[in-house]
Amino acid sequence: MGLEPAQRARMNDFLKEYQEVFAWSYTDMPGLDPSIVKHFLLLDTERFPPKRQHLRLQRADFLLRIKEEVVKQVDAGFLEVCNYSEWVANVVLVEKKNGKVKVCIDYRDLNKASPKDNFPLPHNDVLVDNTARHTQFSFMDGFSGYNQIQMAEEDKIKTTFITMWGTFCYKVMPFGLKNAGATYQRAMVTLFHDMMHKEIEVYVDDMIAKSKEGEDHLVNLKRLFDHLRKYKLRLNPAKYTFGVKSGKLLGFIVSEKGIEVDPDKVKAIMELPPPSTVHESNYPEIEKMCCALVWVMQRLWQYTMYHTIRLLSKADPLKYLLGSPSSMRNVAKWHCQLTEYDIEYVSRTSMKGQAIADHLAEFPIKDDMPINSDFPDERILQVRDEEEIPGWKMYFDGAVNSTGSGIGAVLISPEGRHFPVAAKIDFPCTNNIAEYEACILGLQAAIDLKVKELKVFGDSMLTIFPTLKQWKTKDPKLVPYHEYLEELTENFEDISFTYTPRMKNQFADALATLASMTGQFPAFTQTLRRIAAHFFLSGETLYRRSFDATLLRCVDENEAQRLMEEVHEGNCGPHVNGLMLAKKLMRLGYFRSTMEIDCVKHVKHCHLSIDYFTKWIEAITLASVTVKTVARFLKRDIIPRYGVPATLVTDNANNLNNKLIDKLCAQLKTLHRNSSPYRLQMNRHLFCH
Repeated sequence: MGLEPAQRARMNDFLKEYQEVFAWSYTDMPGLDPSIVKHFLLLDTERFPPKRQHLRLQRADFLLRIKEEVVKQVDAGFLEVCNYSEWVANVVLVEKKNGKVKVCIDYRDLNKASPKDNFPLPHNDVLVDNTARHTQFSFMDGFSGYNQIQMAEEDKIKTTFITMWGTFCYKVMPFGLKNAGATYQRAMVTLFHDMMHKEIEVYVDDMIAKSKEGEDHLVNLKRLFDHLRKYKLRLNPAKYTFGVKSGKLLGFIVSEKGIEVDPDKVKAIMELPPPSTVHESNYPEIEKMCCALVWVMQRLWQYTMYHTIRLLSKADPLKYLLGSPSSMRNVAKWHCQLTEYDIEYVSRTSMKGQAIADHLAEFPIKDDMPINSDFPDERILQVRDEEEIPGWKMYFDGAVNSTGSGIGAVLISPEGRHFPVAAKIDFPCTNNIAEYEACILGLQAAIDLKVKELKVFGDSMLTIFPTLKQWKTKDPKLVPYHEYLEELTENFEDISFTYTPRMKNQFADALATLASMTGQFPAFTQTLRRIAAHFFLSGETLYRRSFDATLLRCVDENEAQRLMEEVHEGNCGPHVNGLMLAKKLMRLGYFRSTMEIDCVKHVKHCHLSIDYFTKWIEAITLASVTVKTVARFLKRDIIPRYGVPATLVTDNANNLNNKLIDKLCAQLKTLHRNSSPYRLQMNRHLFCH
């Protein structure tokens, strides 16, 4: 403490006088009076019915640690035995930085059903500004803060969790509930409203006493401790600092001078060594996205804590974090930290916002605020996900063309089995009616299969958005379809509709197109069946049987383009022509019906040069090989790397024999020669490349 000896003596006497405001164990916490505050769990059970998670298997040593923590909290009066609860959560252990293990509870299902509490939380910037420019500070932390608030009697049973030793529920507010932070902040405002922004600042369970004059600091502390004693709120004796001239607050150093960046927060980044191995530098893209999501949620905490956050991204990081358990310490912590937030993943339908996000990721601004990997309270229970079985999915599409109208849908089971259904429409209809018919066909098939939870995907906005109540159906022809669709949805316990681009709905689109052509061209139908016999579907991956019975994985346009670029650049051998490139890709185990045509087109747009001394090939891919691009290729890629060539040997193409190339060779004093006539036998070395 930065105090004079006399001040330090007075401070010690003061703390001894108020030693009962500190809690040394759970038994020293009487808790706040329920008449002042208690935590309620108001649930939307119509949209989110109760769920009972099954007991998750744990290692024997983990079971003993769970038992130890449960016994400790039962003895403290935090837990009680609970039976026959509709809501049952699971327990899991998360490894901490120091090697210890933290017992957590998975309240994800409960949080989904909990409406967001809109009680405002402190704004970080305002809190730091109000604290700075004082002469003395005292920093305090509530002891197991959330556990000092009682649960409402009727809602205790909803916090039930299951262990090998039985089922228990909380009598006090546990960490991990969506609105726990808002409830605690509401309690702090109720208790200290007459002191906040004057003598003290409160940030959830953190309290800061401040004073302009050193002599006033003990007076302010006495008033604060009188409140603590009156309301029986207890502080943590392991986390406090009294009478200092400066201190750390939310990543900053506050003092009489003002606000400074905490050097400890940027030290790890400044001293971070460069990656020494490929493994260190190549983290999976989805983990980078999860890291970015956690950072944003913490950086904008005052907004994200009491608003529903809709996440638009290339992939769903929530499914990665919450849908499958991971033993990685960072992933487990990220899961626990994101459980409190109300985040919804929305399929990306616009490129504008993603373009801005990609630009910011590529050219980041300086922001030294790191991710806070610590839990708000290390002694409270919370959990990462249990392994959740994926649910049923349905894709649908309709097709209207000159040959007729058809509808198709495909149901995908949790095990990955596909159930395609298709039908031809015999009456004249519009494309919108065909889309509704396809959706209805798929839902009826799902009902026949006794599916209760279903995720529906389609590329028709006019079908999806009215179901989501975002649009209203006004077309008289479509109103009966929409009403019948609403009736069918009542047969499911949980059903969701998501718009997906047509590129991701090709299976259902193909079914609908084939259904529309059924009966029109019998010979064509037979041809399709004969072609289909050469393909094999495994889950969501399509394979082509080659002549020697080898399975070749079918690739889409984007993956085919990437493969052509990698192989043609010489990663898998020499720089080959189009037909050889297609054969090489098939030998590597890939197939595309237009593979040869695509490879020939790709090679036509590639320009290269060969160093005849080292036989090294230098190649680039161009949209069109013009005179200017050839000259630029020589000046930018060849000469800076290999120096000025003594002789340049080219074929007789016009883009290599013109005034611009001749002028360039004259400037460089390079001899330009043409190769032998343009025939494979005479010009083999250039032609094969």
